[in-house]
Amino acid sequence: MEREDLRAGAYVVWAPPEGLEGVDLRPGAPGVITGPHWQDVEVRWFLRETDPVSEHVYDHRWLREVGPLEFLDACTEVRERASGSAGQ
Repeated sequence: MEREDLRAGAYVVWAPPEGLEGVDLRPGAPGVITGPHWQDVEVRWFLRETDPVSEHVYDHRWLREVGPLEFLDACTEVRERASGSAGQ
């Protein structure tokens, strides 16, 4: 995601660079930008709103903006995975 596209309320998915470690998110995890800053961005991750992972800031380059339909699809996938029904 580019700096000039940062704004509160934007739908994003986690799109880290290859080999990034130490972040407890799966690629494609959906979230909403809550604090757009110059480079570091606050994101509220779907189904992890109170998790410490939603209290950190992320480099804008690790995010990919998505539209509402792709965001909803990603949320559905996360919800199904959390309930154990993915792939059944």
